[in-house]
Amino acid sequence: MKSNLFFSFLCVSLILFMSSCEIHDHVLNGVVQIDIESHERGEIISNGGVQNIKVRFTSDTEIQEASVSMYIEDASKFTIEGNRIKLNEDAYLNVLPRTDQVTIIDFENKSVNNNEYVYEQEVDLSAYPAGTCFVLFGSALGSSEISEGYDSQGVYFTKRGRR
Repeated sequence: MKSNLFFSFLCVSLILFMSSCEIHDHVLNGVVQIDIESHERGEIISNGGVQNIKVRFTSDTEIQEASVSMYIEDASKFTIEGNRIKLNEDAYLNVLPRTDQVTIIDFENKSVNNNEYVYEQEVDLSAYPAGTCFVLFGSALGSSEISEGYDSQGVYFTKRGRR
């Protein structure tokens, strides 16, 4: 009798543990797909002026909030390799700019309430000198019946020329 009760308790505990792992994994993997369509990671753009910034947010469930930030990052965090730039191994990027960084885009929509959202804006980068490094992040909060998930996706790029 005691072994049957223990075995039943063990089975119920195992089922609850496994189902909570699936939900936890779902939250960690997020529920929103973010595609930065306007620029590629490591891209070197021409010195031309206006850039079209486009970030697409999609989800099988509802997107609650979406935000886009673009800021200038210290060029010493990057190395030029051929026709691309690469983030140095000891460097990291923030989703949001620090207070001492120049912010170009600071956008937030707290009421998307849809399964797709597209942010698009033209930005004039002609005033920034060659070698300026830009960081562009899209972030979103999505939800489903069983979980919430926060996702972010970022790229970095620079203007052609010497730093």
